[in-house]
Amino acid sequence: MKRDMSKHLKILGCLFIARSVLMLLIVFIVKNFSMFNSEFVSIALIIVGIIALGDIICGYGLLTKQPWGRILGLVMSFLGLCSLPIGTALGVYGMWTLFDEDTIVLLNSDNQL
Repeated sequence: MKRDMSKHLKILGCLFIARSVLMLLIVFIVKNFSMFNSEFVSIALIIVGIIALGDIICGYGLLTKQPWGRILGLVMSFLGLCSLPIGTALGVYGMWTLFDEDTIVLLNSDNQL
């Protein structure tokens, strides 16, 4: 049975964008409603914001089938593995999708036309 990797790329791109929205929402809530106001919290929020921005760019790259989206998707999938349980599930699904030979051919062939 042939898998439609184009569909999996769209799902993965949407999941990366959804995770970034969730992360940015958490950053907003923690920043505005937290009683902690330390330098450590600020640095952690900046790091989470940068990762969320990477997820948005990665999701865009996968939805538009850019070849660089695969590399960034693999990086973001590996970064998400430590984030239990959502990040781990997204990381495993991302690696399964992005390491597939059909995905590699699909991403490389679309931009050479």
